[in-house]
Amino acid sequence: MILMELFRERVLGHPPRRSIPAMDGAWRANDRLEECRRLPIDVPNPTGLAWSPDDKLFIASGKKILISAGPDYGSFSELASFSGFVRALTWHPELKLVAAVSGVGVVLGADQPGHKVLVDTDAAPLRHATGVAIAPDGSLFVTEGSATHPGEAWVKDLMRKGSDGRLVKFDAGSATGRTIVNDLAFPTAVALSPDGRPIVSEAWRHRLLRFNGDKTEVVLDNLPGYPSTIMYDQGGWWLSIFAPRSHIVEFVLEEDQFRQRMMDHIDPAFWISPSTDPREHHFQPVQVGALRSQNIKKPWAPPRSYGLIARLDEQFVAQTSYHSRSNGTRHGMGALAIVNGQLMAASEGAHVILLPKVSQD
Repeated sequence: MILMELFRERVLGHPPRRSIPAMDGAWRANDRLEECRRLPIDVPNPTGLAWSPDDKLFIASGKKILISAGPDYGSFSELASFSGFVRALTWHPELKLVAAVSGVGVVLGADQPGHKVLVDTDAAPLRHATGVAIAPDGSLFVTEGSATHPGEAWVKDLMRKGSDGRLVKFDAGSATGRTIVNDLAFPTAVALSPDGRPIVSEAWRHRLLRFNGDKTEVVLDNLPGYPSTIMYDQGGWWLSIFAPRSHIVEFVLEEDQFRQRMMDHIDPAFWISPSTDPREHHFQPVQVGALRSQNIKKPWAPPRSYGLIARLDEQFVAQTSYHSRSNGTRHGMGALAIVNGQLMAASEGAHVILLPKVSQD
């Protein structure tokens, strides 16, 4: 077996097989996401969160941006709608609400009637933005997950082993972005470290990258799932995982002929692939994890979807984590935000906004 692996890597040029890390130590599975409080409203497919100092909560939901006012955020109304799906939100004192919208670009002042859209870059136009972060000087860092697939079509990009994402910077006041790095494997989000360096979640390579000029540094590698939002808060980082890795999916990604036939002849909803939706259908492949006894799905079943948030220290070492296991419902953790000192997390699978009890850990 070892000789075959060496032949694949050194003679055939295949990438080395990566084992999926066990969830142990700070990553040990628990039910904290299932047990934590939630906002008293259901939100269809929440993919973005932002909060303004005047106590307004903004939620990306499909092609719409919803707004909810404190103190309990018990109701919401539609603030804006777009032709594409809203993938991320952030707030800036001068630029106001900023949204990354698939097929549109980066919308500045999305909560204002005369908003501005950033599309132009030094290369191809920005089409499929997935994340945005704003520096203190007003410059914007934007991730484009794929030049081919919009963010909502991430399963197709994964199955086609896409690596045509990029990180783009718009200087303050500039309408044209400059590409910092190309050939990223579906970057889902970007954040800025306290010293101003961008940190990017690269989903298909299961890692976090830090950029400093022309230098690229891997700060966290071989994650147990596909990373989404990365956010700095009080001397550490919050990281959300929007879907789990599994051995069967890793195997399918290496079997090109099988994978191509699957994509050509089977509905994408039933591909052997990860998901953010915990609901099951009898057409779904049982190999992906439908492990049941007396019609009860076990929490240790190999998951197709999962819920996971991790707390990292300054050096990106995991300190604790919050899970919704295979038999749970609060899966597809994507957007994160700090609201009045409280962490809020969007569960795309459960269509709710969660409030993890971080102060008790």
